[in-house]
Formats: sequence, structure tokens, C-alpha cells
Amino acid sequence: KDLRQRLQIVENKVAPPVFISDQQAAQLSGQVKALAVYLQQKDPTRTHFGSVYGTIYNLFGVSSYSRIRRGQFEAVMQFLEDWRSKIDAGDLTAPVNSNNNSNNDPSRSQGQASSIVAEQLDMFEETKAKANKANKAEEQR
Repeated sequence: KDLRQRLQIVENKVAPPVFISDQQAAQLSGQVKALAVYLQQKDPTRTHFGSVYGTIYNLFGVSSYSRIRRGQFEAVMQFLEDWRSKIDAGDLTAPVNSNNNSNNDPSRSQGQASSIVAEQLDMFEETKAKANKANKAEEQR
């Protein structure tokens, strides 16, 4: 383990990583969990982890939060903070943020954003199920 850590330090000095650090990933994960729990308190009809992650993936054009580029980190954190503020104001839908380096049209309405969240949740659950199936198959080998 120590050798891996030392190798990571050397690699980071030679070619700094493009993606967020493990520390930033942990910070982001904590914020997502806090927001999902807060959403759950406001809307207990379903769990919200997948929809929060799915919204981030869609808006920032990534397949995993660990693939968020370092330059996007502050925008993602601000997006989560803005979403929390909207929840405090009684609106559970994700904010549509035009300053997030996304690939999406910033003029989308809140209704469209809600649809995106639902679609992303479905895709996330499908992907998670496939990953679990693949992990189980790997374990049986």
C-alpha cells in the first residue's frame, strides 16, 4: 500500500491528474449524500441518491463523479449548493445551471430538468444492476 501511495505522488508530480483528487471525490460524495438525505426528508416517496448523481453526470457530461475534471469541481459543488437552496425555498427540482460547463442547453425548463432527473435515475439504476450482475459473475469465477 505504501508503495502505491508513493507511486501516486510521483505520477502526480510528473503528470498532474486531469480529474478530481480522491479528497475532492470524497468531499463531493459527502455533499451528494447530504443533499440526497435532505431530499429524502422532503420527499420520502423514493430515494434520491441516483437522481442527484444522475443529474450531475448529465449536466457535467461524465459517467462517474470520479471523472469530473478538476476545473469543474467548484461548479459541481456550487450546483449542489444551489439545489439545496432551491429545496429550502420549496422547489425540489434540480437547478438548471448555465455556468457548469455542461453539454446541455441552459434554456431548458424546470419541467425538462425534472424529466432529465427521472431519466438519469432510470439509467443509473440500470447501470448499477448491470455492474452488480457483472461483479457477481466475476466472484463466481
